[in-house]
Amino acid sequence: MPLFTVDPAKCRRDGACIAECPRQLLTMPENSVPVPIANADALCIDCGHCVAVCPHGALTLRSMSPEDLPAIQAQWWVPSSDLVTHLKARRSIRAFARREIAPTLLEQLLDTARYAPTASNRQQVRWIVFQCPADVHRLAGLVIDWMRERVSAREPEAVSRGLSWLVDDWDRGEDRICRGAPHLVVAHGPKPWGQTDGVIALTFLEVLAPAFGLGACWAGFLVSAANSYEPLQRELALPEGHVVAGALMLGYPVHRFRRIPNRQPLKVQWR
Repeated sequence: MPLFTVDPAKCRRDGACIAECPRQLLTMPENSVPVPIANADALCIDCGHCVAVCPHGALTLRSMSPEDLPAIQAQWWVPSSDLVTHLKARRSIRAFARREIAPTLLEQLLDTARYAPTASNRQQVRWIVFQCPADVHRLAGLVIDWMRERVSAREPEAVSRGLSWLVDDWDRGEDRICRGAPHLVVAHGPKPWGQTDGVIALTFLEVLAPAFGLGACWAGFLVSAANSYEPLQRELALPEGHVVAGALMLGYPVHRFRRIPNRQPLKVQWR
């Protein structure tokens, strides 16, 4: 089967598919519909831009046809003012209700996050979802063990990040690692781009969560431990060559934020 086919009856020869192909794999000879360049099969990243951009549904990629793809509706777009407010109002949640998220909702969130952009459309982000609050708490305990080692060794990181205070709080029964969150979502992938792609996907997830009444917070200490502490690495059991890109605590927030705090002034160079 060819890489793509073009229906001559539908094609208007407007060149949209040629302009939007990231790797410029289409060309349009005179008096012809678009055709692939030499070696296009080997170079195509299967992003679907050519199918998605055609307003006439004329192009079918080997892996997808226009009939199989949802048509974007104008009413789907969020008004700019609403989106700006949503992003500015986002807060990191550190007080979670003792209420678990339905597995179907967790899957819906992750299914949306997989649409985040990835390097060369590799789509190499993989997920681990810890659904049981007890498991999340156990992981937090492993992070505390990692911190104890660094505090005992008097490593500079232990001082600069205040690890001894976190350990002391844990010993008093306060979890400042995973904050009592009922769920933990870990994104991982292979080097070199898996980490960046995973952070982007997690950001999609974090921004999406409030739309479903959920709250999220980045589990930075866990990520620091996950890429260096063997007991935690054994628990995560990542595939060979994969690294943790990031992790999010996830759950229903106890409190509702009612104001948008100030931020530092914008720092930018206009050139």
